[in-house]
Amino acid sequence: MNVGYNILVYHVNSFDKVDAVIKSFNSGKNQLYVSEEDGYWAGSGMYFWDNRGNVAYWKKDRERKNIETSVLSATLSLDEENVLDLTDEDMVNSYNRMWPYIAKKFNVEKDCSPGKKLNYIC
Repeated sequence: MNVGYNILVYHVNSFDKVDAVIKSFNSGKNQLYVSEEDGYWAGSGMYFWDNRGNVAYWKKDRERKNIETSVLSATLSLDEENVLDLTDEDMVNSYNRMWPYIAKKFNVEKDCSPGKKLNYIC
């Protein structure tokens, strides 16, 4: 059974990067901003927050670094089958069982960052 969700989400970034995403969607290209793997977060991709408290934190952090900041809001539609929920103990156990095989297949060290692991798994 597929369960669908619609969630209001926010992305905090420079004005130029947010503007580029908006222009991409307005032109029909539908390209998101993709950050590079830094070893700390959950891999490469565009990060969204589901609450305004996180938006305020990241907006303040970027402004403290003198980065002109903009906030993009969107409705994220997803299917439960396509979510890697790392708050689900069963999913984390499956993820941990899978990792040694994936690491071997791609010749990646087993003890790498969580973000690098997610990049390979996904």
